[in-house]
Amino acid sequence: MSKNEKSKAPKVTVKAVDGLTYADQMAAKYIKDHGIFICSKCRPDSENEEGWKKEWAINMDRGLEASRFVSMLGFIPFCPHIYATQFLDEREEDEREMGIRIGQAWLKLCKELWIFGYAGTASISKGMRAEIHMAKNHGIPIKCFPEPQVFFDLVNSKTSKMDEKEGYKYLMGIIEKSVYKSGAEQAPVYGLIIREEDSEGSGDE
Repeated sequence: MSKNEKSKAPKVTVKAVDGLTYADQMAAKYIKDHGIFICSKCRPDSENEEGWKKEWAINMDRGLEASRFVSMLGFIPFCPHIYATQFLDEREEDEREMGIRIGQAWLKLCKELWIFGYAGTASISKGMRAEIHMAKNHGIPIKCFPEPQVFFDLVNSKTSKMDEKEGYKYLMGIIEKSVYKSGAEQAPVYGLIIREEDSEGSGDE
């Protein structure tokens, strides 16, 4: 093709609809189809500095592991507390509120809310309850999971017979078929659908 022929290529004009270009709309749709909001504990309960730092590290690790798990399943993880705490101070209430607002904006975009570290109502903190209620108000499905490491161990146990990709596909099959079972708080839960009373935990933050 000559230089002149190349210059005759038609120009593509993208029109904005409701303030969004077509590309913006497609991106938003992709997030709505694949975005998973990760709901897990952020603020530590400990009142002493050493305990606070230890619990903080555990909570951040849980968020990171949950994000990896969600990614390996082919979804897009949205975990605001491992993002916002990189530039906002969790101990300063006004900055904490900024982080919460960031999370609320993300949540509205997502397909589902997944709770990690679920071990019954006592494991649902005040901050997590707020996210759960917001998800319910916006008709966003909610699922509960134990610690992310439970799933990594399960996948590892399967990879002796299948590759890692197949292991996660197997796990996704379990999650998609999950339903709530009475007394599941005492048993491993995979994709447990939360009940109304399960969002009334007694955690402080």
